[in-house]
Amino acid sequence: MLDLEQRVIASWRKAIEHLGIDDSVVREERNDAHHLFARHLMEWSEDFATLYRQMYEIYCAHTPKEKGHYHVSHVGIGYSSFPIHKWVADKEQPPRPTARELVTRFDRLIAEYMERRKAA
Repeated sequence: MLDLEQRVIASWRKAIEHLGIDDSVVREERNDAHHLFARHLMEWSEDFATLYRQMYEIYCAHTPKEKGHYHVSHVGIGYSSFPIHKWVADKEQPPRPTARELVTRFDRLIAEYMERRKAA
């Protein structure tokens, strides 16, 4: 099982390394990690499943969620009024982390996981 964990970790790391450089490698490695994890879903420990979710969150951090708010206006039709919700993006958006920052974060996460495994 340790070999499978290493393969999943290696796929995620390679995908994160290539963010913004080569989308085909990112897609291929991300899909490999997803398929391998799903194929052996019932065999993973809860600790590794949590690590997998954290690795995915680091991957998703490359495209941060847009900040903004909804503007509500009302449109009258006959005697009724209907609310119209329109998304308005804020002028200042969160900065997009670089692939290098994400790899550093990823490596720190893996090091912590490996230390926990050795201690257990």
